[in-house]
Amino acid sequence: MDTLTFTCKIITPMFLHGADGQTPELRAPSIKGAMRFWWRAVNGHLGLDELRKQETAIFGGVGKGESDGRRSKLLIRLDLDQPLRTIRSSLVPHKRSRDGRRQMMMANAFAPEERFHVQLSRLPSCPMSLEEIQSLFQLMSALGGLGKRVRRGMGSIVLTHVGDKAVPSPTLDIIQRAISQLSQHYSKRGSQIIHTYQGKMEQYPWISEISVGTPKDRRITDVISQKTHDLKFKNRDDRRYIQSYEVSMGHAFKGRFASPVYTSILDEQFTPVITILNTIPDRNWRNIDMRIQQEFKKMVL
Repeated sequence: MDTLTFTCKIITPMFLHGADGQTPELRAPSIKGAMRFWWRAVNGHLGLDELRKQETAIFGGVGKGESDGRRSKLLIRLDLDQPLRTIRSSLVPHKRSRDGRRQMMMANAFAPEERFHVQLSRLPSCPMSLEEIQSLFQLMSALGGLGKRVRRGMGSIVLTHVGDKAVPSPTLDIIQRAISQLSQHYSKRGSQIIHTYQGKMEQYPWISEISVGTPKDRRITDVISQKTHDLKFKNRDDRRYIQSYEVSMGHAFKGRFASPVYTSILDEQFTPVITILNTIPDRNWRNIDMRIQQEFKKMVL
């Protein structure tokens, strides 16, 4: 088996919990799930049947047919130099009570600055090369993260080493090189990476565009949380605006629609990166307003 070892550093509090929903727990399935999500997100040009076929061949899965059940071709093992330090931190920093006092909504989280190692082994029958696997892991660590509120900057990680080799801080060019190993349908144009496929696309959250901002400070997650709140309620008396916000930015009201606007922290300079996914809400899709997504992007970047 071919093996890669990635060293990761936590940048923002990581609210990743075990079965009790309270005790911080870092597990290999969480990392594999994140890699699977981003693999799917760069392959929106594939038809659903082909997407499922390729995904199952790489990550494993179960299905109705006997041939659908597959073992994962990627094996993940976590290696900790010592138990990761935990802290109590605010999950939703902007949240306030009616009298204006901050409602901290504290929860246990893995602390920023903590490091862990991910050993990823590729079985000989895996359709992905080592270079593609490394690119996918780089993409996952740059654009995403692990745990709750990950789409609003929590649980962000930075890849610092592959084996003994130091990895440079990600830039838009580095992200483009990583994504080009996985798909030919993205290109860098100005300050963005955009999707360029002209054929029919499937209706699920594939990457539409990626934008990188300027370095901030360690309060960036507070800012992201507050900007989300400010944008949602800037027209609080306009019910149509609220409906447009919910189907454009995500909601957890009478059902749950995960935000198609994915905000993460790119590096130790607290540089925000925003990935806008194809927007497929659970209801009221006619109310989608891409201007709301772009306004949020400008507010954060």
